[in-house]
Amino acid sequence: MSAPSYVLDSNVFIESKKKHYAFDIAPSFWKALIDNAQKGHIESIDRVYKEILDGQDDLADWVKTDWPYFAHSGTPAIMAHYGVLMQWSQNHTQFTTEAKVEFARADAADAWLIAYAMNTKATIVTHEDLNLAKKSKILIPVACQHHGVKFCDTFEMLRKLSIKL
Repeated sequence: MSAPSYVLDSNVFIESKKKHYAFDIAPSFWKALIDNAQKGHIESIDRVYKEILDGQDDLADWVKTDWPYFAHSGTPAIMAHYGVLMQWSQNHTQFTTEAKVEFARADAADAWLIAYAMNTKATIVTHEDLNLAKKSKILIPVACQHHGVKFCDTFEMLRKLSIKL
């Protein structure tokens, strides 16, 4: 199977559950994610899995029982990309020290997600917006843009995969 087209950020799962695609009003959204993951179009990474489990809610239960599509992010190739991201973030003068520390936290998924996408050439799906002026957080789209990684939001992914709800 080839690499997935899309790799999902934690906020795609979390915000979808809390807002537009709650389990009780949009079960077709969750079924479409599973169907496309089974086809190899969508997945996420192990560190996103951990962030979701930290929520200890019905989303955590769902990923445990219905979403086994989390790739391992600790391969040597991904770790090499992660090192590039760490060097870039630590040397970037725009971001606050706190933003750099948060981005470098080993248990935080963002940098690992970007490193995974760098390695697989997947498009990251995130609810974060591209804000080049932000200093207090290293946003996924900002790091992606700098490193040539494609990113989009959930709606764009749904359209590109021709998912109808």
